[in-house]
Amino acid sequence: MDYNQIASGLPRSSVLAFGCASIMGRVGKKQSVQALHRAFDAGITHFDVARSYGYGEAENCVGSALKRYREHVVIATKFGVSPPQFSRTLRHLKPIVQQVIKIFPASRALAKKSAQVINFAALPGQFSLREAMVSVDKSLLSLKTDYIDILFLHECFCRDLTDEIVAFLQSLVSAGKIRVYGVATSIDHAITIQKKFGNQFIFQFPDGITHVNSQKLALQNVSFLTHSPFLKADKLLKYIVNYKNALQSIGLFPLQTEDVYALMLSYSISKNKNGAVIASMLNDNHLRNNIRTIEYPRYTSAQMDNFFQMVQHWMSEKNERINVAGD
Repeated sequence: MDYNQIASGLPRSSVLAFGCASIMGRVGKKQSVQALHRAFDAGITHFDVARSYGYGEAENCVGSALKRYREHVVIATKFGVSPPQFSRTLRHLKPIVQQVIKIFPASRALAKKSAQVINFAALPGQFSLREAMVSVDKSLLSLKTDYIDILFLHECFCRDLTDEIVAFLQSLVSAGKIRVYGVATSIDHAITIQKKFGNQFIFQFPDGITHVNSQKLALQNVSFLTHSPFLKADKLLKYIVNYKNALQSIGLFPLQTEDVYALMLSYSISKNKNGAVIASMLNDNHLRNNIRTIEYPRYTSAQMDNFFQMVQHWMSEKNERINVAGD
């Protein structure tokens, strides 16, 4: 595993980071803790969580699972999207929903839509000073730590970065409650924020072979984080069956499902040499495959560049329009 230091004073982050969006959401505590331990044992040292993840329970799980490793890991969390307030009855229903989704994966979209209908969803846009103060204190308590390595504003707009909020973030650094701060948002909002603030904030945004965003920001020799490296993998898998000759010409035929994912991750890693790429790896096979992709590269730069050009051609043919939210 390769490692980068995202900012001065932080432990080194593994170039492959563990995304905790599904912790205590799609799976329960036992599976969540097991996944976090497996990731650390495999060499992953960067864990990305948020107040809203796992219906407000992910931070607590991450804090418990990583407490013994605290000095050796980077924990990034976020404020601005508040977890839902749900009743004890709904809390008891969550394990049942998790089991149904496990047996019938296609039901995940329906469960998500139902959650929104009954106000069982997170609330964005919570960036007042009072909300920020409360959120940070809750994060510290849930994570069972005295400090947060990186604190992000979650799905924020440039207008959310008021003088009051920026001063608050700086005061948290001075007080030792956080080490650095950043914005985890869409690429369009990141561009606007960079125009006003330069690289004062660490940037986290979606990026990958089907949604190339990192080139849109001035980030030379600057550490940043990206997520969603596998976006539209399902469509790529359908496309490649029609391009046997083209794939053969660059030494990439036949391509299995695992190979396509490996190419997508390899591309994302290659475009973020100073930071880390965040991926969800609750499944042990996904973790091992991703680790193998990092530690035993299978593709040359020329092959990745050629595959990228083919993907762009396919996307243009299908007129794909990708618009990914902050996290």
